Amino acid sequence: AQYCAELELAQYRNQLEHLVDQRTRELNTQVVERTKAEKQMSHQKKIISVNNRIAQVFLTSRPEDVFADILMILLQTFDAPRGFFGYILPSGDLACPFQTCPIWPDGPDQPGDIIYRQADWSSIWKTALTQQSIEFKNDPVPAFSQGNRLATGLAAPLIVEQKTIGLVGLAEKKNFSRPEVDEMHQICEFIS
Repeated sequence: AQYCAELELAQYRNQLEHLVDQRTRELNTQVVERTKAEKQMSHQKKIISVNNRIAQVFLTSRPEDVFADILMILLQTFDAPRGFFGYILPSGDLACPFQTCPIWPDGPDQPGDIIYRQADWSSIWKTALTQQSIEFKNDPVPAFSQGNRLATGLAAPLIVEQKTIGLVGLAEKKNFSRPEVDEMHQICEFIS
């Protein structure tokens, strides 16, 4: 009789341990799913906030300030100290009405748009424009065309109806991440 009671107690203990293990796994899964959902919601809030700020630029900035104002939002959002924002000319070249500093060849102090000839495009900038994909590199990368080198770079094309209409470039950030690439993609879709 004592043996049967001990056996029943051992079986009951095993069942309880199994139930506790099962419930612990379920709770862990729920925590992971909730954390993932909270991250996604935080990510979406960030995108909505940035897109709202960009919409304000389109609504309130003078036309000649739009490129600079949007680039400043992007530099701030991605904590990147350098950048440019440009559009594709009918010739296929890239015109940049605004860039942040002389590290980009030809400097920002010249009047009018700075033109980067299609034949001179190189590195991630060329790939982003020709492959219509966001490119980034956390190693030294040449500045937009020949000349200076940048510690890091992110190139994001602006695409409308499968046609590249412009390019945003960010640089000199310590490290670009895959989630930032996803965020930039959503922001560029909004800008386009």
